[in-house]
Amino acid sequence: MRTPQKAGAAPADDRSPGMVKRARHVPAAPWPRRQQANFTVVIRTTLFVALACALLAWGARVGSALFSDGEDAQILVHDRCPPPASRFVRARPLPGGKSTSELIARAKSSGEPCVQRPRTVVTMSSFYGRHQNLPLVVESILAQTCPPDRIYVFLSLAPLIDREFRHNKTRSIGHEIGAFEAALKRMSPLLELVIIDRAEDDLGPATKLLPALKRETNPSTRLVTVDDDTTYHEDLLLALALAADTTKDPVAVGFWCEEFGWSPETSYFFMHATRRRECLGMAVEGSCHGWLSGVGGVLFTRSVFDDSVFNYTSRPRGCWLHDDVWFGGHVAARQDAVAYLIDPGFHSRKVRRIEKDRSRSSSYSQTLKMREHGHDPEAQCASSFDAMRDAVHRGHAASRRRRRRAAAEARAARGARRRFRHFHRGA
Repeated sequence: MRTPQKAGAAPADDRSPGMVKRARHVPAAPWPRRQQANFTVVIRTTLFVALACALLAWGARVGSALFSDGEDAQILVHDRCPPPASRFVRARPLPGGKSTSELIARAKSSGEPCVQRPRTVVTMSSFYGRHQNLPLVVESILAQTCPPDRIYVFLSLAPLIDREFRHNKTRSIGHEIGAFEAALKRMSPLLELVIIDRAEDDLGPATKLLPALKRETNPSTRLVTVDDDTTYHEDLLLALALAADTTKDPVAVGFWCEEFGWSPETSYFFMHATRRRECLGMAVEGSCHGWLSGVGGVLFTRSVFDDSVFNYTSRPRGCWLHDDVWFGGHVAARQDAVAYLIDPGFHSRKVRRIEKDRSRSSSYSQTLKMREHGHDPEAQCASSFDAMRDAVHRGHAASRRRRRRAAAEARAARGARRRFRHFHRGA
């Protein structure tokens, strides 16, 4: 018979003492007890995961831009300022710290602005249908403050760029070109007219420089390229020569620069250097990482180029169509060469375009056609040069190192001044 339990007493345990002892050592359950959710930890974890995903996406985007060899650049025509977080190679001023306008004023005040100059030649090209403008261009070159030692004019009668003309066999131009050649040669003994009568000998827009490079082999010779539909300021050659005189390195000097850059939003791109520098409040004059536009006149020292400039085989068609980009890529590829953009206080061109309408066979018209189909030949050519792409990131990293070094030196100087003041107060 079970004894009645007193009120308030604990219920009796029917198990034996041994069983109770073993029960006290039963292992805990493999799962924890339900706890109240900690919302702070949840929010922090969610934010951390979201931030990690964003960083991974950004890293993939940057990595694809950095290591994709086939990616073309973009052209920014209408943008006044560069995109946010853009990277450019740092522009260096002309050696000596003088502006081109100051150099011109000093040279003219000396009374002998053209003495002791290296051999300088002016070279241009044209093809049948645009050749009527050549006398006006040659006159503007002969009227220079510092005339050149030679003027090369390469005239193609069977231009490779003009398929319609090449296949028109009924055109007879021999007598007309003969009279034009005689008239042009009478203008000056400095002028050398070279007639190119076979399409396979025509090198496209680069004909204005490549044949002259084969004739002029002295490394110190300066070659100035000009266009065949523009007249030039009388101080064009003087300004280019004075800027080139500031350095002994291989150099290219011009009045118009298209800079090559990179941004996370657009990847590689190029834009007008003057626009970018004015937007950021920088001096316009300085080194140019990109290419100098030949329409304003460009000076190259012969030592800038080696034999690879004659070979288009490994480059896209855009390099053949845009000689300025082709030449600029070779300047950028040389570690000891530099291109400079100058601003002498005047426009290099007096008449920007002599002919009313551009020829249908010009590289400009061909480029517009290609852009209508989603291709940009300039961007294709620029992107094919590793030196164009890599220097953007090398220059950015070097700029960051310089800024960090300058900040460390400024902190050290402030600490030294603080210690100096503390020492004198204690004294």
